[in-house]
Amino acid sequence: MPLTHQVRQLLTDLTDHPVAGRIAKVLDIPADRLLADETVSAALTGQSGTGHPLHPGLVHLPIGGAAAAVALEVAGLGRLRAASTVVTGFTVLAALPSAAAGLADWSQARDSRKVRRLGAVHAAAAATGTTLSILSLLARIRSSHGSARLLVFGAAAAYTATGFLGGDLVYGEPDSPDEE
Repeated sequence: MPLTHQVRQLLTDLTDHPVAGRIAKVLDIPADRLLADETVSAALTGQSGTGHPLHPGLVHLPIGGAAAAVALEVAGLGRLRAASTVVTGFTVLAALPSAAAGLADWSQARDSRKVRRLGAVHAAAAATGTTLSILSLLARIRSSHGSARLLVFGAAAAYTATGFLGGDLVYGEPDSPDEE
């Protein structure tokens, strides 16, 4: 089976899995709370100010931060620990507005089963990347540099998967409206 078919099947399996639907329902709660304030909602979705959703621009910050931390680990061979710690902290901080903006974008697609479910898996992958980044930062604080290094590599992998899933949300096959 060609790789493109395998990838398409994986994405179908992810969106069809019952856990994706449960994650989507759980995400409805913070999405509703976040978007209850019209000013916040308008800013995050680009309906005020930029006229463009913020999430596509913000996602590069945590993904790039994790990639930079990995590069510092590999190139520095342990000599650039302080720099990697700072970049990992930046990654964690950058993930917060990116997640809020992504949640706002996702909440506007509630009539699409595929977008809801694939977006939920995308959010779970991003949350995994952020959690691993936080754990890496905590390991650094405790001087457990080997663990911190492995955790930041895992964070970068999770963010890479997040980017792939986000790309499919934007460029993938269209979905017809369908209630959850």
